[in-house]
Amino acid sequence: MAVITKIEAQKRKEDRVNIYVDEKFFMAIYKELVFTFNLKKGDNIDEEYLKKILKDEMFLKCKNKALNILSKASQSEKKIREKLNEDFEEDAVDDVIDFLKKYNFINDGELASKIVNTNVNLNKYGKNKIKQNLYNKGIEKSAIDEAISEIDSFGYPVVIKADGLAAGKGVVIVENKEDAISTLKDMMVDGALDGAGSKVVLEEFLTGFECSLLCFTDGKTIVPMVSAKDHKQIFDGNKGPNTGGMGTVSPNPFLPEGMDEVLKKDILDPFMQGLKDDQMDYRGVVFIGLMIENNQAKVLEFNVRFGDPETQSILLRLESDLYEIMDACATYTLDQVEVKWSDDHVACLVLASGGYPGKYDKGIEIKNIDKVSDDIVVFHAGTALKDGKLVTNGGRVLNVCARGANLQEALAKVYETATIITFDGMYYRHDIGLR
Repeated sequence: MAVITKIEAQKRKEDRVNIYVDEKFFMAIYKELVFTFNLKKGDNIDEEYLKKILKDEMFLKCKNKALNILSKASQSEKKIREKLNEDFEEDAVDDVIDFLKKYNFINDGELASKIVNTNVNLNKYGKNKIKQNLYNKGIEKSAIDEAISEIDSFGYPVVIKADGLAAGKGVVIVENKEDAISTLKDMMVDGALDGAGSKVVLEEFLTGFECSLLCFTDGKTIVPMVSAKDHKQIFDGNKGPNTGGMGTVSPNPFLPEGMDEVLKKDILDPFMQGLKDDQMDYRGVVFIGLMIENNQAKVLEFNVRFGDPETQSILLRLESDLYEIMDACATYTLDQVEVKWSDDHVACLVLASGGYPGKYDKGIEIKNIDKVSDDIVVFHAGTALKDGKLVTNGGRVLNVCARGANLQEALAKVYETATIITFDGMYYRHDIGLR
């Protein structure tokens, strides 16, 4: 029986340690395995215990190689298996493949759909060439056939989404092949989104109007908040590039009667069933971006957070204690809390820096904010104090929010406030609350 005499962190690789047995170097392993196996100086180590450690070491090495490959480009199961087999035994590769499938790192069906979308909308390839491309990627015939069957559903406009965090600016709607190629070059080659667009997702363009739906959930019960409408694009008339949001109103004035039941049946109930099926213990806030048309809802995105600037409008209507609600979410007791809302209408107007969402200046003095009416709530989004003065420090600088008995009253208050607060280059939309 050998004895561990030293455990020493490697200097060049912080995630690895050297194990010394009987005063001699024995092996190098990942640091997390020290905690997994509770290894410490003075421990006896036998052959069987060593085999367990080495098996996990190989799994981690294999998994890290797989994730490194996938971080550069999506891969089919066949291709990633071929690359892993170059360095690792079959058992380790099988375990890693199972891990990748479980957490959706590899999905031949999704990969095939992405390739088809690109080939159809950007390259204008025919079915035979697309089939060959899919085959060359190592995608199974069944997945190829399924993806090919969906070709006719794609067309322009098409939505290009950055696959990373882009502060709400990573979505572009393109009308033709030329614009699509230009956008992809900006995101993937030129790094326009600071790396968030190194991988992209191509999606069907949906028509209708956007609606933001925030919900509280404790994993068993889901309680939708009041509705809100966000205005994403920078210019009036919903034109120009997407932003993090230029303003919101609550309730959403365009939500048809009877949509509450539709949203429950088509969106919320399946979502909660999905949490149960996947054994996900999620508690907190869910943000769902929706497209509404003909009394039907399609999901644009899910986020596990409050939404900005929807939250500013929504929470000004909350009459219940937010702390009690969130505590109930954390303790699986949301069904025991009454969530009450005001009938007020709320408008939120974003005052932005000139040039946003592109380049903009910072450090510009903000004037007259002390002259704002007491019934106006001003949230600071991109501000700072410099030499005792309030200055701009971001793209979206201030959120001006107001209540009203109706939408028109709330909008009148925020737009009047926008004429009081000033800073050089200040920009805002003039059509918040309109379709």
